[in-house]
Amino acid sequence: MKYIRYFLSLCLLAGGILFIPHAHASCSTRQLPSVQGIYNLKISTSTDIGEVIAGSERAVNFMVNCTSDRNGEVLVACFTGSGEEVPGMPGVYATGIPGFGVALYNDKWKRITGKGESCDSTNTPVYKLDSNKSFSVSTNLVLIKTAEQQGEGNLNSSNTSFTFKIYNAEKLANNSTTYYNAYLFTTKVTCSVDPKSLVVNLGDIPASQFTGPGTTTAWNNFDVHINCDEDATIMYRVNGAEGLIDGQQSVMKLDDTADSATGLGVQMQINNTTIDYFSGYYPPIALVNKTLTLPAGIRYYQTSHEVTPGSANAAVILTIAYQ
Repeated sequence: MKYIRYFLSLCLLAGGILFIPHAHASCSTRQLPSVQGIYNLKISTSTDIGEVIAGSERAVNFMVNCTSDRNGEVLVACFTGSGEEVPGMPGVYATGIPGFGVALYNDKWKRITGKGESCDSTNTPVYKLDSNKSFSVSTNLVLIKTAEQQGEGNLNSSNTSFTFKIYNAEKLANNSTTYYNAYLFTTKVTCSVDPKSLVVNLGDIPASQFTGPGTTTAWNNFDVHINCDEDATIMYRVNGAEGLIDGQQSVMKLDDTADSATGLGVQMQINNTTIDYFSGYYPPIALVNKTLTLPAGIRYYQTSHEVTPGSANAAVILTIAYQ
């Protein structure tokens, strides 16, 4: 898998009755089960064992509605397929197909660990509930390379399922799962990405420049170059290492540090289009003479009425997949 992480740095200037509250309350969604397909998966020869196989990621996003305030509870996911955890790979579970494991990542790109419907995966939560009775959930179902040689076979609910539930409480639906449903076979391709990582420095920006929600800095532009050893098409997607701060505008969170600025996030554009965080992979683009250049850019976006000074670093993951 090709990861390109962009680290952005700047300093902004400037005696009662026992009451069980959830006995008759519930949280639910109409968007589960979520069934994911895979077609014509190509594995880069540079993908290492233990890495996500680019092109296998499937965004599993859904809305949850609760009938009461469930503040303080945790939405978790547990692997409920037939396989066991792959030795040395926490949160990766055997699919029964040689060379392939399955995993689920939360919105901070942390792998969820725990098997069985009653597992405790609160260390890598899907969502921490607050006083809001409705909220959106963002996770990613992925395949992991577990051996140099890969086989082929069926992916289905019996070997790739993850179940969502409120920890120590109810599931979100009668079938509260996500899983792959596909016949898996692969081909291999060798591609390179330049640069593999990049530090984008936006300089010092006074806090007074941000005059209200929606204020942005200018785009800081750069190019991503892709070269392959054979004709292929590429797809790309973007993830923020810390998740989202504004889902409607696809604004990603800054790094969570003690001296971080507040009231800001980052947006990214590729091919002169601002990334829609929830779109997953963008449609395939054909290489020309086995090469492709993606123009990209990144900027700050004000998300609240007040901006407090501090460091404003962020990590963004651009994933390139091949077909």
